[in-house]
Amino acid sequence: MFATVECEAAIFGCRTIRPDVSPDLPCVLAMAGADHVLDGIPPDRWALLSATGTGVVADHFTAANLPAPKIVIPVDGDATAAHYLRAAEAIGTDPDVCLSFEDTPAGVDAARQAGLQVVGVTAHGEPSALDNADLVVPSLLSVRVLGTHPFVVFEVDAIPDYGTGAARRR
Repeated sequence: MFATVECEAAIFGCRTIRPDVSPDLPCVLAMAGADHVLDGIPPDRWALLSATGTGVVADHFTAANLPAPKIVIPVDGDATAAHYLRAAEAIGTDPDVCLSFEDTPAGVDAARQAGLQVVGVTAHGEPSALDNADLVVPSLLSVRVLGTHPFVVFEVDAIPDYGTGAARRR
C-alpha cells in the first residue's frame, strides 16, 4: 500500500537508523535504507532520539557512512512525548507537522502522544507490535524521499492491514 506523507521535519528513534552497537562488532552498520532516507532530507530538518551521547553518535554515523545528525535529543530508557516535543522545538517546528520513524511500541505511543504522525519500522519485531503507528514498513528501504520544498515528502510502501492508516497530509 503506497502512501504519500508530507511533513516539515522528521524525528528518528535511534534503532530505526542503526542497530545497537556492540564492542564485539568490528564495525557499525546502518539499518537497511537509512542511507538513502537521510541523504534525501536536509540536515536541519531531522533529529535523532538517542541514549548515546552526541559525540559517540557522530562517530557511529561516520563509521556507518551516514550523515551525522545536527540535533540529538538524549533519551534515558524509553522515549516519552516530552522527547519528541523537545526534538520538534530544536528543529524549530510544531510537532503536528513532524513525522516520526519508530521501531518500538513505546516509541510509537510517545510520538503519537506528542502529536506526531508515525511510521513504524519493523526492523526489530513483528508488524502487529507497531499497529498504533499510522503506517508500518518492514524497513527504511520502503521509504523514499520525493522532495523537500516546502515540505519533506515521503513515499511510503506500507505493509497492508497494519497501522491505523491515518497518516495525515500537510
